[in-house]
Amino acid sequence: MSKTAQIQQYVNNNPNLCIKTKDMAENCNVSLPTLLKYIKNNPEQFEKVEHGKYKILSTTVQSSPDLPQGTTVQTVSNNFLTLSVQSEDSDPFSW
Repeated sequence: MSKTAQIQQYVNNNPNLCIKTKDMAENCNVSLPTLLKYIKNNPEQFEKVEHGKYKILSTTVQSSPDLPQGTTVQTVSNNFLTLSVQSEDSDPFSW
């Protein structure tokens, strides 16, 4: 599993968790610089609580009976924005 996939899996499994970056890097089995780069590149998934500590923001993936079979809606929410993306394939950003 790639380092990015390890971090993403941890984020998905721990919504709303407040954690120190050092502890999260250890839990994900990645280096601290790798984790910090991931946080910088995915700011919608984290809220900074204090220096060296972040809250993992809730992400949900759901299917809706009103959508064609195989369509997934992914919603990412934080205090400022809710984003929903519909996709009928495995890559929701391949428009």
